[in-house]
Amino acid sequence: HAVIGGTTGSGKSELLIAWIMAMAASRSSQHVSFLLIDYKGGATFAALARLPHTVGIITDLDAMMAARALDSLRAEVRHRERLLVTSGARSIEQVDSLPRLVIVVDEFAAMLAEHPDLHGLFADLAARGRSLGMHLLLASQRLDEGRLRGLESHLSYRICLKTFSTGESRSVL
Repeated sequence: HAVIGGTTGSGKSELLIAWIMAMAASRSSQHVSFLLIDYKGGATFAALARLPHTVGIITDLDAMMAARALDSLRAEVRHRERLLVTSGARSIEQVDSLPRLVIVVDEFAAMLAEHPDLHGLFADLAARGRSLGMHLLLASQRLDEGRLRGLESHLSYRICLKTFSTGESRSVL
């Protein structure tokens, strides 16, 4: 799991796109898929919709669609748990037919402001996601400590670009 913090214009979206493209270039869609969540209008990931790896793009422009898609994310967690149990596997590495799912959120703090109930889901994904083959790549302009509560100990990668304050930089790092 990873978090990227930085102000508008610091390069967060470009970094996300480059990271996604690098993963797509080195792995087939049978091995990795992307759920792209863009809470700043949807333009960031529009060009990535054509990748065979992309399973969906969620934006803040259609609140009902976003809520349904995020409910589907909860269902995916349950599906993967059941699949591991029925196959007798302890982790995703032991299940050949299930690609890893990378959940990429541009403007994570904005998403949580609109859907505060999702904090629990993302904290759960941070804690149990790796064994289920679900990985988080989160980016935001402002990441105060409250937004990362329950996530911070599970974030293996932390990238801090230009921030508004020293405190925000410390929250990311």
